[in-house]
Amino acid sequence: MSRGILGLDVGSYAVKAVELRQTLRELEVVQLREIPLGGSGGTLAERLQDLMRTHRLPTQHVVCALAGDRVSNRTIEFPFRDKRKVAQAIPFEVESQVPFDLEDIVIDWSETAGSRNHTELIATISPRKEVALLLNSLRQAGLEPRVVEAEGLVLGNLAGLFDLPGHRILLDVGHRKSTLCLLAEGRPVAARSFPVAGRMLTEALAKDLNVDPEEAERIKHEEGPFAERLADATPSVRAVLDRLAREVVRSLGSLEAQL
Repeated sequence: MSRGILGLDVGSYAVKAVELRQTLRELEVVQLREIPLGGSGGTLAERLQDLMRTHRLPTQHVVCALAGDRVSNRTIEFPFRDKRKVAQAIPFEVESQVPFDLEDIVIDWSETAGSRNHTELIATISPRKEVALLLNSLRQAGLEPRVVEAEGLVLGNLAGLFDLPGHRILLDVGHRKSTLCLLAEGRPVAARSFPVAGRMLTEALAKDLNVDPEEAERIKHEEGPFAERLADATPSVRAVLDRLAREVVRSLGSLEAQL
């Protein structure tokens, strides 16, 4: 018996949806869809309703993620291994590290390493109001998510689909921001978001080619910023890509201690 799964990526430019069909033997991609946000297109809930209705997407098992700039991550260590003790200790350790009361935040965590008398984990924290905003929009669209992940660390799930040994960087270049996930032996150990992303590339293309933003966006999507004909005509694009690379290197420097 198969099961329909809907994955939603709620970005700043568009909502992307993937429908998967899970059987006993495999996970099959059924369809990929996208609907733009902004302008006069209505609220997020209304756009989601349009997307669901137009493409008849399944609603029984919905998975989504909070934006990376709406969460923060903390690396925490405990001198014990007992899972119950760890679960009890995490909220108090988090409270000592963030300027929020426990009742105002949502906390989740995943173990990154451990031994007989030692536990290392990443705690993910988000303001409760940010979680509520996302859930309210989904519920207004008739969706009740089974899973809400944290953008960034969730990229680590790709390690289960691809062979990613050793230390790896996964980079999701979105519209308004890029999100980096650092993997160590297949486990996510750190994540960070920074505001260098697709919109800046579109603006740079528009400037270099002297076209309007809509045409620049089309060129970016259909040809890409590395198209051969653009090689000598896009100094502003190269500057954005250089900045993106510097942000990745800077992130690695700040996260090196977590390897």
